[in-house]
Amino acid sequence: MKKFFILIAFCAQAIAGLAQTKYPGDKGWQPGPPAFGAEIEKDVRIPMEDGVVLDAKVAYPTSLATGKRAEETFPVLVEFTPYEGEGAAERLPYTYLTQRGYIVALVHPRGSGKSTGVLQQFSSRDGLDGKAVVDWASKLDSSNGKVGFYGASYPGALALATAAKVGKSSPLKVIMAGAIGLGAQYRQAWTNNGLPTVLMMGYAPRAKASMGGNEGAEKHFADFDKAFWAGGDPAYDGTFWQDRIPLRWSRDIVENGIPVLQWGGWQDLNETGAVRGYVAFQNAVSGRPIDKPMQRGQKVSPRYQLIIGDWGHGLGMDIGVYLEWFDTWLKGKDTGLTNTATPLHLYEAGSERWVNLAAYPAVDTYTTWYLGSNESIARRMQDTGESRLRWGKPEEKDGKLTFESAAITNGMTIAGPLSLQLYAKSSNTNMEILARLYDVAPDGTTTVITKGAMLGSLSKLDRQATWTDKNGKMAWPWPTLDKDVYLMPNEVQRFDMALEPIQYGLRPGHKLCLGTEHAKFGRQKRERFPISRPRRPHRSAKEHPTRGYIYHSFR
Repeated sequence: MKKFFILIAFCAQAIAGLAQTKYPGDKGWQPGPPAFGAEIEKDVRIPMEDGVVLDAKVAYPTSLATGKRAEETFPVLVEFTPYEGEGAAERLPYTYLTQRGYIVALVHPRGSGKSTGVLQQFSSRDGLDGKAVVDWASKLDSSNGKVGFYGASYPGALALATAAKVGKSSPLKVIMAGAIGLGAQYRQAWTNNGLPTVLMMGYAPRAKASMGGNEGAEKHFADFDKAFWAGGDPAYDGTFWQDRIPLRWSRDIVENGIPVLQWGGWQDLNETGAVRGYVAFQNAVSGRPIDKPMQRGQKVSPRYQLIIGDWGHGLGMDIGVYLEWFDTWLKGKDTGLTNTATPLHLYEAGSERWVNLAAYPAVDTYTTWYLGSNESIARRMQDTGESRLRWGKPEEKDGKLTFESAAITNGMTIAGPLSLQLYAKSSNTNMEILARLYDVAPDGTTTVITKGAMLGSLSKLDRQATWTDKNGKMAWPWPTLDKDVYLMPNEVQRFDMALEPIQYGLRPGHKLCLGTEHAKFGRQKRERFPISRPRRPHRSAKEHPTRGYIYHSFR
């Protein structure tokens, strides 16, 4: 019997509420008022071993009484970032942190700002440069020899790359990496499982301007863009992406003894990497495979924490929590952050509450929902049916499929990852499937819960990294994405497609709706970065999706 269904985890009883305090830890920690002023030194030069020179700016604490540099020694915080503005928009160190007892440096990696060389896009080369920056920072005037890195998005990636490459007993003692993750840059941020995203389409043309007009940035992204659209190595999850914050770096970071606070958002373009990164860190601490789900009752370390709220890329972050994290690991303050048994902090959209967890996923048994030919979603399998989906604009005939459940009386908690399984055939050698899961309120208002995308030629699964529940149900399909394996036309094939991880509370009386596009209902909230539909030039026209049939069960 051919089936088309979605796996959703029921986990309402597995979750404990997050204490509603201003700052985590329950120790009464507060940022406090400014204790120092700030003096910024610009045009500081940091030589690398290969002749490249990095540009930096450094903010030193000053005495509020005299205005001169403070006589104490301080830890050093580094934002390693390619971004630079001009005039009033010039990027400067965060003096908020300087005023509270830190030397703060803003350093541009090679190929950005006034730094020389060619941009390396958070690769091992950037990590090795970061190691040199750590050594430089630990020897600054008034430094006490302890260093932390922080940043959101690209700077967060550079913090992770540096933490992976510094080695043991480094002056680098802690990092904070926001709006970023490990092992998912190709599969979610720059492409969505091989399908180019808005980031892929728009970032490269603007990179030079956002990175201070540096020609090294322009060269890197021109080469990258050309290779990607020609079907070269960056077009697949191969050598290029496996050297850019891969999941395996989690082991190196743990072995180097560096605590990591990750900070993400459900509407970000990096939540997959953030969640996988948290699991990898905790598994590395426990000596377990980093690409497997955590186990029930697994011991967790407070040194690796993740906060995910219901916000978009680079949003929602609180510099006060940055400060608390650094005060904990660089100044030894008793904030309570080292005592938590639940280092995973998730905002539950829909029910609008925070939850604290230890292991991920939150449950080890998944619930199956089936899609029927009457455009329904139900808990019971139904007789076999068939629906037609044509590749093209959703508003055209057969351009979308929509399935809806009955009202769910008691509501439920959805705790991703989620999996969509379908049996389908294509009229040619490829197919493209985009899916969104919606919350439909009694008044017809729709809210996007999560989404997913799949390209048929890149649907082969990595069985090692694919997650299953304790009964063997596929919970998080993980495609290899390393090469195209084209389909046989008009042959039915099983496809397993991941929907992005989410924590979501469906309220009583609401419905679930699954669709490739959604035009039936009214207002939509929580829309995320849309997936673009360009044809990748390295594939011929005959290899692109035109139409196909999806088979599902109904009774």
